[in-house]
Formats: sequence, C-alpha cells, structure tokens
Amino acid sequence: MAAETANQNYKTTGEYLLKEVAPKVVTALLTATGFLGLVAFTGGAIAWVRFAAAKLPADQAVAVMPNSELLVLGAAALAVFVPLALLAVLVVFLIDRAGRPTVPMPYALLVLAVLEIVVVVASSFGDEDVSWWEPAGVIGAVVFLGGAAAGVFLRLRETGSKVPRDKPREKSEADVPERFELTERGWAFLGVIIVATVAVGWLGINWWIGVAIAVAWILALATFGVAAATSTRFLWYGAAVFFSVVLYGAIANVLKSLSDPEVQPAALVRLGDAQREGLKGIYVTEGDDRIYLGSVAIECDHEKKLAPDSGRMFWVPTDQVVSLMVGPPQGVKAAKGKATRMLRQLRTIRRPQVNPETGDVIKPTSTATVAARAGAHKIKKLSPAGTPPALRDGCEDL
Repeated sequence: MAAETANQNYKTTGEYLLKEVAPKVVTALLTATGFLGLVAFTGGAIAWVRFAAAKLPADQAVAVMPNSELLVLGAAALAVFVPLALLAVLVVFLIDRAGRPTVPMPYALLVLAVLEIVVVVASSFGDEDVSWWEPAGVIGAVVFLGGAAAGVFLRLRETGSKVPRDKPREKSEADVPERFELTERGWAFLGVIIVATVAVGWLGINWWIGVAIAVAWILALATFGVAAATSTRFLWYGAAVFFSVVLYGAIANVLKSLSDPEVQPAALVRLGDAQREGLKGIYVTEGDDRIYLGSVAIECDHEKKLAPDSGRMFWVPTDQVVSLMVGPPQGVKAAKGKATRMLRQLRTIRRPQVNPETGDVIKPTSTATVAARAGAHKIKKLSPAGTPPALRDGCEDL
C-alpha cells in the first residue's frame, strides 16, 4: 500500500525506480558489506563456472567452499578492474562534475572500453595454443579501430543541442555545455567498427575474446545512456561507470573459464596408506574436518576434452590425511600429468610413522581397512594411479 502511494507521486515507473529504488540499491552496493558481497558473488560465479566446465557437480562444490575462499577468488579476478574503475570514475568526474552527456564524455568512455579490452586480450599472453603475436595483433587492431571510432565521434555528430541545466536562471545559454548526439550515419559507422573489433578478437584468438569485446562496447553504451537519463546527478553516472568496469571484469573471467576451464591438481596421502598408495584428483576446497577432491575422465581421442557426465566429488577426513599437495590453477592438459607427479613427490618425501610409546615404525595397514575406519566404505581399493576405480569413466582420468 505504501509502495502504491509513493509510486503515485511520480509520473512514470521509470522515474520512481530512478529516484526511489536506485538510491537505496546504490547506497547498499557502495557500503563495505555490499562491495564485499559483490566480490564474493564474483568469486562464487567464477568457481561455479570452473567446476561446471570441469564436469564436476558445481552446486555442491560451491556450497562447501568457505566465504573467505570465495572472497579471495573474486578479489584475484577483480584485482586489475577495481583500480581501473576508480580511475575511470575520477576521470569522468573531472570531465563533468554533474555527469552530463557532454561532448568529451563519449571519448572518455571510448578510452575506458579500449583499456578494458586491452586488459582482457593481454591476459591471453602465455595461454596454450596462443602465440604471442596473436594478442599483440588484436590489441593493435582494437587501438586502431578505437581511433577510428573517435574520428566518427568528431565528424559525424549532431551540433547545436544543449545539455539540460541545473539552474537555468543562473547561466546564459552560451554557458551550457553542448550535448553529444551522433547522426544516423555516425551510428552506422560506429556499429561497423564495433562488429569489426568483435570479429578481430573472435577470429584472431578465441570466441570468448570476441564476446568480451562485445560486452565492453555494450556496457560503454549503457553507461553513456545512464548519463543521458540522469542528466545532472553524478552519483548515478559515477556508480554506473564503477560497476560497469567491475561487472566487465567478472564477465570476462567467467567467459575465459567457459572457454578454457582451469583446475587445481591435488594429491594426498592418508594415514595407513602403503608406499605406493594415495589419492590424486582435482582440488575443490578444505573444510573444518574434510578435504574435498574431484575426479573427471578425459576422452580417449581428445587429450583436452572431458568425458561427459564423468565428474565426481568426494571427501577425505582431515584427521586421516598425512600430507597434502595442491597445484596452481591450470588447464586440463597440464593438470593431467601434474597430479600424478605430485602424488609421486608426496610418496618420496613421506616420513615413516612412529609409535610414540614404543618408538617402532608403524607398518601401513591396507587401504580397505583405513577406508572402513574413516567411513569411506565405497573406496575399497586404490589402483596404482591413485584414483578410485569407481571414478574411471573414460580412457584416462584426472
């Protein structure tokens, strides 16, 4: 009832959302709690996509991850984009403190979009199957096309339109800055330039680069639309600039994870494992009393392609783990042999278990006995590779 009464005070629903709902949302996001929630949400989204792309049960994997780990993952993904967002807000504030769609504003957003694209393309340096000259060529092409877009802004824009004034009676018409508007030809040429940059990224490196470039242009246009809609309120425009950059960083990381999923190889030795026994797999997370691992099969005819519906997630009690080794995020092809080598290293550095009362070396019991004591009765015997046979659904497992 109160919402209906408040809504009647405004001419349109859009005006009500802009003046009543938007301030509360922006205020919540700008608080420390709201921003940390956004970072954790970004980390959770990236983790979910990584686990899903690795054929693991993503919902259950993210559910057992502690919030601190999600914050670290989100902060690492946004480490470059948050400073870039703060710098962008400062620049647009210096251009126009009222956040109006003046003539210099689209040039600032153009430079911001190009910088975002360059950061994302540069992240592909060192990736598998990507030569150094490919991202370098895409960056050069994007910068050139960005200059062409600036030329379009300069030559094919409307003239004579004015930005609405805060206080019309205090300023003459000549003091009001000119509003930026493109002609129909200008929009057409800008569309061609956008399509060209997307094609360069898609064909030059990978599909996700092309999609990321398209997202950068869409967010830049949407941000300029916020400036045109709010006119004289910099708060909304500044918030739109900041969150568009942060959102772009999150989307770019998710796209990259979809294109080339990264996993962390892991290996562990449990209490009572024999000299050639142990577990290897994909690291998920570590809880208070459990270590969660995953296993996925790789297809026989494709060393990088994961077998459908082959992902499994299992846990080992922490008090049953003698030693654990976790590797950095890497592609499936690299992690395939890394986990096996890590398990071999753990076996090499493993110390013998000594009875504290007698001083005698404890002879490891069988895997079946330890599994039964730990409550993991489904894992009855380990193969020499160190992976439960129940998890072998393909030609080779990870």
